[in-house]
Amino acid sequence: MASTDFILPRGSLILVTGVNGFLASHVVDQLLERGYRVRGTVRNAAKASWVPELYNRRHSSGKFELVSIPDYTKPEAFTEVLKDVSGIIHTVGIVSLASDPNEVIPPMVAIATTILTAALSFPSIQRIVYTSSSLAIAFPIPNTVFPINSTIFNNAAIEAAWAPPPYTADRAFDTYAASKVEAEHAIRKFYNEKNPHFKINVVLPSTVLGEILDLENQDGSTANLVTGLYTGEKNIWSGLPPQHFINVKDAALLHIAASILPNVEGERLLGYAAPFSQTEILKILRRIEPGKQFQGDLEGEGRDISEVDSRRSEELIKKLKDGKGWTDLEETVRENIKHLQEK
Repeated sequence: MASTDFILPRGSLILVTGVNGFLASHVVDQLLERGYRVRGTVRNAAKASWVPELYNRRHSSGKFELVSIPDYTKPEAFTEVLKDVSGIIHTVGIVSLASDPNEVIPPMVAIATTILTAALSFPSIQRIVYTSSSLAIAFPIPNTVFPINSTIFNNAAIEAAWAPPPYTADRAFDTYAASKVEAEHAIRKFYNEKNPHFKINVVLPSTVLGEILDLENQDGSTANLVTGLYTGEKNIWSGLPPQHFINVKDAALLHIAASILPNVEGERLLGYAAPFSQTEILKILRRIEPGKQFQGDLEGEGRDISEVDSRRSEELIKKLKDGKGWTDLEETVRENIKHLQEK
């Protein structure tokens, strides 16, 4: 697709929040690769000096700037940050996995909507993309057929999250999912009431796997599921049931597509490439390194047999990948462990 057809032409300034994160770092990387300028935010720029160093190594210097936003719930925090910005990719959120909904849901909603209110004062802004989660549609349920599409909201998570205490640890994912659902509802309410001059799209990634850009400074988030299976070390992601995945580069591209492509307005874009299980990842690892000893397959793990409709999302990323669709699981696993093989 010709760059002249993009809503935001190359050279435009795009704000990306939370750029020290696993997914957001790839969003920035691909925006710079495509000729955009990026203003990235973190809560404390002094503690994230590695971020501009990373992009200056990978791209021409002068195209990326880093700014601090200590509190994303304060509208005044965006007064300077949004100047000259044409688009916003808002990835930042609450990732503490706390169980108490009072600690997670109100601030998640405030983070999602405060930047929208601030953007009303900046006519240059044309697109805003918000990062939600596949959990805002449904929880994974292995061996069960059920639909996954852009019309479905996991409202049951809201009821579960706000159930009376005690707020035990096993309620953390209910609370996180509820926070994303309520944030999406608040975004829709904002759009309907304010009728802003900009368009808003929402991206809902499933489990994000793939290459970690800065091994010294990023923990890799869900990509640690694969690294843990490679090294044999358990981590917070080791208990993930079978579900769908998306390569982190595809997830980043889907955010960019939602920002720059014409006729993408008010959409929920599903970042679901294909189903996977830990057993499938282990089989791939054994093919990649047949001489290495890995843990045994997980007994009774099951399969994700949900009926996912992510055709619209794949259609959009094909426009930015020369017609290529989702990256498959094997290539994603290879990218995920490349740094471990090089040691």
